[in-house]
Amino acid sequence: MSTKESSAEVCEEGVKYYGFSAVQHGQYMIGLESIGEIIDEIRTLHQEHWDETEVLYLDRPMDPDYEMFVSYEGNRRFVLFTVRDENENLVGDLGYYLGLSTHHAGLLQAKEDFFFITKEHRGGGVAKHFLRFAEDCLTKLGVKLIGMTDKSPCGGKSLRPFLESEGYKAVALAYIKEVK
Repeated sequence: MSTKESSAEVCEEGVKYYGFSAVQHGQYMIGLESIGEIIDEIRTLHQEHWDETEVLYLDRPMDPDYEMFVSYEGNRRFVLFTVRDENENLVGDLGYYLGLSTHHAGLLQAKEDFFFITKEHRGGGVAKHFLRFAEDCLTKLGVKLIGMTDKSPCGGKSLRPFLESEGYKAVALAYIKEVK
């Protein structure tokens, strides 16, 4: 599928996870998966992501709490979108926490925790189609606000031009301090 509209149509007809089926984009399949079903596989992808971005500002090893992800997912508070290549290898992931806004009563929002595509699979528009598929599905779930992050302030590649081209607005710059 190559357009925002076509991936939305597939979301409406899908039946696998949250009622959405994967869509094809070139050699890639973009869809939703249960993190609990792919923990062993996703660890490698998370380590690659960590090594590329998180080590730029954190002096500690990666240690995700996958049980917490599974718990959040089971309570419909986390969704995982994935990209797989023609050999069904996991080459990208996009995870969102879902929750009600404390600033707008009754408004469901999604906050991205991670967005990553392996270096060898970047380009060719896969990130754009990946993000648009996620947006379409989140909208079908009732999400009204979607938050994304950009690690460029700590040395990662800037996503600002990409996110702004997709209609996102920069609203804050987050700071983190590791205390001992």
